[in-house]
Amino acid sequence: MSDPLDRLTEFGSSFEGGTMPKSAAEVRARGDQIRRRRQGLIAGAATAAVVAVAVPVVAVIGSPGGEPPEPAPNPTVSDTASVTPSDPITEANLMVPTDIPAPEGIVVGYGSARRGDGQPLASPCQPSSLEDLGATTVFQRDYFFSASEGGDGAADHHLNETIAQFPSAAAAREAAGVIRDWHEECDADSLGADDIDDKGVRQVEIPGVEASIWQGQYGPPSASPGSAYDARDDQRWHLESGTVVAGDRLAMVTDLDLGGRTAAEPWVLEGILPVAAERLLVTMDPDAGLSEANLLSDDQTTYDEFGSWHTADTYSGDGQDAFHPCAERSLTEQGAAGVINRTWSFESTTSDDETYLAERWLRQTAAEFSDEEAANNAATRIFESLADCAPAAETYPDYQYLEEVPLESGPPELDYFALYTSQLGNVQDPDGGGYALVMHTGVVQIGTRIAVLTMGIGAQDFFPQPMQEMLPTVAELLVAGLVVPEGDNAEMGVIPDGFPLAAGWPDSAEAEGRGLIGPSRDLETLVFDTPCGVNVTDLDHIDRLRATWESVEDFRQRQLTVYADGDVAGAAVEELIGPFQDCPLGPEDESGSRTETEVLPVDAGDEAWAILERDGGVAGSMGETTVVVRDATSVLVLNHGGHAGRPDGDSQATIDRLLDEASEVIAALPSIQENMDDGAVDPDASEGPDLGAPAGTTEVPASFRLAAGSGATGSVEVYGPDRSEVGVFSTTVCGEDIAAIPRVIELSHLGYREVYEGEGSHQRRITAYPTVQDAIDEMNALRAQLDGCERDTAYESNDERVWDVYRPRTGYDEITFSYLGGLDGPPYGTAYSVVRVGNAILAVAESGEYSPETITGALPNLARAVGAVAPEMCIFTADGC
Repeated sequence: MSDPLDRLTEFGSSFEGGTMPKSAAEVRARGDQIRRRRQGLIAGAATAAVVAVAVPVVAVIGSPGGEPPEPAPNPTVSDTASVTPSDPITEANLMVPTDIPAPEGIVVGYGSARRGDGQPLASPCQPSSLEDLGATTVFQRDYFFSASEGGDGAADHHLNETIAQFPSAAAAREAAGVIRDWHEECDADSLGADDIDDKGVRQVEIPGVEASIWQGQYGPPSASPGSAYDARDDQRWHLESGTVVAGDRLAMVTDLDLGGRTAAEPWVLEGILPVAAERLLVTMDPDAGLSEANLLSDDQTTYDEFGSWHTADTYSGDGQDAFHPCAERSLTEQGAAGVINRTWSFESTTSDDETYLAERWLRQTAAEFSDEEAANNAATRIFESLADCAPAAETYPDYQYLEEVPLESGPPELDYFALYTSQLGNVQDPDGGGYALVMHTGVVQIGTRIAVLTMGIGAQDFFPQPMQEMLPTVAELLVAGLVVPEGDNAEMGVIPDGFPLAAGWPDSAEAEGRGLIGPSRDLETLVFDTPCGVNVTDLDHIDRLRATWESVEDFRQRQLTVYADGDVAGAAVEELIGPFQDCPLGPEDESGSRTETEVLPVDAGDEAWAILERDGGVAGSMGETTVVVRDATSVLVLNHGGHAGRPDGDSQATIDRLLDEASEVIAALPSIQENMDDGAVDPDASEGPDLGAPAGTTEVPASFRLAAGSGATGSVEVYGPDRSEVGVFSTTVCGEDIAAIPRVIELSHLGYREVYEGEGSHQRRITAYPTVQDAIDEMNALRAQLDGCERDTAYESNDERVWDVYRPRTGYDEITFSYLGGLDGPPYGTAYSVVRVGNAILAVAESGEYSPETITGALPNLARAVGAVAPEMCIFTADGC
């Protein structure tokens, strides 16, 4: 076994280790506050409603037309008509910053949720705790406001929410009455103030709950909450205390702000209490929520023959300790609707193992989120936090993230399955020996759930084997009780059930990594980094299946996509291979290296191509090889990277290996077309719209964003967008006026032009036609002109020009082409991209001193301009925007 101390020579001095790493809250105090920018103004009356069964409640605060804040991910909300919650309250019932409106540019931060009333109490008018009033459970959280991301909370604005659960609904209502009495009887002497102005109590109408607010002002500013303020004499503390009662639950929200307010100003908590009510009503569905059945039992844990794990505690909610030493935020604060935890203690079977026992701990946390994206974000954030483990910096100053540990495959539903090893530091014992403090972090995501298993050990080796054995069981347990909704693709049925997309790959047991993932319709679409940065447009398709296989320096991916017809499938192949054909040599990176790319035809299916990418152009083993195979309406992409991309430096051998490995997959492609022919999908089921009917919009709005994405700065001269600006200059094609870019503009249009120093210019023009068919006819006329013209003479200069047409790049109805002049003198030219959306045509052009070697460099600029403007053209389509 390797001695980890050999890898710790650069570490600092030794230190004492505790029985459990300190929580983020203990180590960083208020440094663990997470700030988020929110839009809206606190000034303004609130309109809000608590809607039954998982419908978000949004308090609209601010001036007319203001945007309401986005609510946090919503857990299940019970029917509010007759609420009598009986489930225990948790941190999930506290507000998070996305619930809280704030002035524009103000960052809302918050501290960790804590159990109990704590000290000091939430309101300066509060003489005793809610527990003294009979509450059986209390949670609270402080919120802070600052002017910058990561800044300290403003000393002159405090917000607190305290929630409590009582033995009965009557007890909760009685407590709310006592809280109102506290504030109505609050006097200046108890506040250390000169005077207090009691504004009284106001009822807040929120369906299904009882809510009210008390408001008062007192001064001078130096009177509480605990420190003196250098403020104007006319400034006063503005205090609001609101209560919400829902069955046996109560929320008390306290807002304390320095700066007197007029009687006409809205009460701040009118906008906050509705979202506090929504959170208060959150309850986990007992039939679908997490339970102890989702956690490891003692007999499912493992260590070695020298000891075993025994349950120390099991509880719901985030609890007082962070779920992981590196976690900056609790899972509830990240949107989890339910959280359950279990911790274990270690019992040694030997008598001489005391040296390491203090550094041996095991913890599991499982959480359920409202959607898969929130769960994935939380799982990813855990990995990112391992980079420096900032919350534990004081406890473990020598922390170091080490590596990802290979795992056996888990259940097929897995979305995230990984094990990471970190080194917290090292300890030298009095006898001159020592041991490493090692932490293993396992993360599992399945749909809307994640589980985190963390093991800490003090040992002479990294010893990941127990975690490698336990994590597959963690994954299997996480599925229990999980209701997985059918996706949008569930009824497509174009790709037959059991299609052998992963056939020919090694068994996952052979992988030094995650092995097989999929096949699944839910995996993210394959994204290609093209050498010159041109985006590959994902054309509309009717079904897709993807699978990956991962090992060390061996990354294999397959993606099968089905299109409505063979023409679209062929266009998709062109869209994929085109950026690689157009850029055989990529730009230099920071090290001066360039990627060489070669595209070769391959004998497979109806058509096939191989894309060979070699890092730095070196004839070595690193790089990527991609094979694209089209069979009728199906396109299969085979991609191998790392050493698998070119294991022996022989490109042709790599292509042959990919095809041989995927032979069963390729042989099965015709079954998809058979499925379509049998009626699984009928692309022609709809006759479509009447393209000759009058268009709904035949005027280009003066406000149309024709200059979108331009970014013109400095010495660039800009003209338009304007109806008087021609934008793209017209020309002739083999003696005919060019279609789609007429010299005389009779239809509604806008023009835009940028002129650079020298001869270069960037031009745009958008024109609206009476019908969609008119626009289609114009595009077809342009295609016909270009098809029959390779050379001509420019009408404006009598220079001979050469025309060229390029493949489409954007996924729209597009024609991209160019001409080059000055064949016997200084070169010049123009590249065009003409795109139709609905009944409108956008023309974009780049003119300059282009040569045959440089003209294609204008094409990415055209594609970017089309990509910025074309989405705005949805107003010219039948469906609109």
